[in-house]
Amino acid sequence: MSKKIFYIFRHGETDFNKEGRWQGAGHNPELNLAGIAQAHILAETLRPYGLQKIYSSPLKRALQTAEIIGEVLSLPVEVKESLIEGNFGVNEGQYHKDIIQTEEYKNWRNLDAEYIHFRFEGGESKYEIMQRMFTAISEMLNTPEEIIGISSHSAAIRCLMLQFGIQMGRLENGALLRLTYDDGHWFEEELKD
Repeated sequence: MSKKIFYIFRHGETDFNKEGRWQGAGHNPELNLAGIAQAHILAETLRPYGLQKIYSSPLKRALQTAEIIGEVLSLPVEVKESLIEGNFGVNEGQYHKDIIQTEEYKNWRNLDAEYIHFRFEGGESKYEIMQRMFTAISEMLNTPEEIIGISSHSAAIRCLMLQFGIQMGRLENGALLRLTYDDGHWFEEELKD
């Protein structure tokens, strides 16, 4: 199979982000003005990399980000349901400040292997999110594009990276990383200015 390069990015800011609330898969706010600006900055950052297509989570914040980038760079955008943010169950819509001291939150933030099956009540486990995201990106290995953009979400991206043994902290809105598949191997590459 030929080499594939994936530019994976987190959506721009929403009012939920600004307010410090968990959106998860169950809340679907649009980008705010700062988020729209971040999407335009991302488009310019991605311009030299030669993307051929963008796949996006169906949630408005990710899809809007993808569509802005797609419009600026004249790229097609395709929704892929499996790129959706994780389901955080009872914590969706809650304020971070109200839950960060709980044992459940500490278990969620712990990315060590023994916590991979942890889930909030009514939500997905980190393992389930990781498997869903890895299946999505693996399916893209069979597409004709060689350089692909992926518009997704912080927890979904961080869980995906666990598949490759990479533990990441919280991703800022508009964060960007590059993941390469070559000759049966996956690796994260530093983005160079």
